[in-house]
Amino acid sequence: MADAASKVQVFFEASGGTVPVGWSETFWSSQGQLETIVRDVVTKYVPKRKELLGVGARVQAVKATSVPATRLSYIEFLATGKDGTGQVFSSSPEENYDPTQVDLLIRAQTADNHRRQFWLAGLPDSVTNQLLNQGVKGAFINSPLFKQVITAITTVPFGIRWKSGAGPVYTFSPIITMFPIMVRNRKRGRPFFLFHGRRAV
Repeated sequence: MADAASKVQVFFEASGGTVPVGWSETFWSSQGQLETIVRDVVTKYVPKRKELLGVGARVQAVKATSVPATRLSYIEFLATGKDGTGQVFSSSPEENYDPTQVDLLIRAQTADNHRRQFWLAGLPDSVTNQLLNQGVKGAFINSPLFKQVITAITTVPFGIRWKSGAGPVYTFSPIITMFPIMVRNRKRGRPFFLFHGRRAV
């Protein structure tokens, strides 16, 4: 089996206490055409993912970088209108982006039983029970809205990159299913505008 052809990062921003905060989600793809995979993510994943974001959070940009690291990257910003802003959780304060940064842990799995942990961040207050440490509401993880995001991840398709031999030998396997596991309070600890001054691979 072949290695991944590109690394894909989806960048998010949210209102912070005094300055905006940011985080990213990282995936792997077998698509070597960088502009093509970015457009696939923008059209298939972003529309579903942004609807899980609370008020004050948005999808900011999508970036693809070639593998191996040749410093070739393609980035598209979602800066026009409300391209990166969800329209489902739109009232405040119940629907605010969770200020305690509660993230939902999801287990991604491939057909050959390789697994990866994936953190779904930016959930609104209304679907989290962070103060009681009970996770997210069952109605949320069983909702069509949540399942559409899981379907989008497998449709793009995203995958897992895993070490398959001695030395730096890696293999790419598409993600076929994802399961919600638990939630945790996770501090971002990362700068805003993550795509500036950072090596992508």
